[in-house]
Amino acid sequence: MKKSSPSSTILVFLDRDGVITTESGEFITRPEDITYIPGSLQALRLLKEAGILTAIVSNQSGVGRGLMSQEQLMAVHNQMMSDIRQAGGRITIARYCPHKPDEDCGCRKPKAGMLEEILKTLSREKGIIPKNRYIIGDNERDITAGKAVYCEPILVLSGCLQQKDVRALQVAPKMVFPDLLWAVRWLLAYNK
Repeated sequence: MKKSSPSSTILVFLDRDGVITTESGEFITRPEDITYIPGSLQALRLLKEAGILTAIVSNQSGVGRGLMSQEQLMAVHNQMMSDIRQAGGRITIARYCPHKPDEDCGCRKPKAGMLEEILKTLSREKGIIPKNRYIIGDNERDITAGKAVYCEPILVLSGCLQQKDVRALQVAPKMVFPDLLWAVRWLLAYNK
């Protein structure tokens, strides 16, 4: 597949837990506790090889709740970025919301603050306005945030939701896949 040029750039927003890393119900507070969903690092490599921009947007309220420090979050983030690079992938930009759910910030998904900031950063610093946008997440918050910035929402069932939960969603995804690798293979074929 040929690489995208800046004028036809594709941007994929990715949730972290339940999409790239396993969702355990607890916060990942140490680098050695990171476990990857099978195929997720391969999927990130495929996105890089196709010239597709990738951005992580993740709610990490463990910081605001006092369950981990900002330094612990960054240590986990840095290890994950290193692992992704070693696997041949690349994350263009990453943002995390450290706030508790009751703080009513503008960045915590389902609000679109993190996504809007990434779009502004890409436009301002790199002159890139992505023509096609996708969000791949494992819950309705991801889908809602993505739709607010005109993303095609893709739901993966490798995190907190199962197939039986999909019908109950208030905001419907465009597509549903078992995991990130399945979603990326579809996305690459669809944008060929």
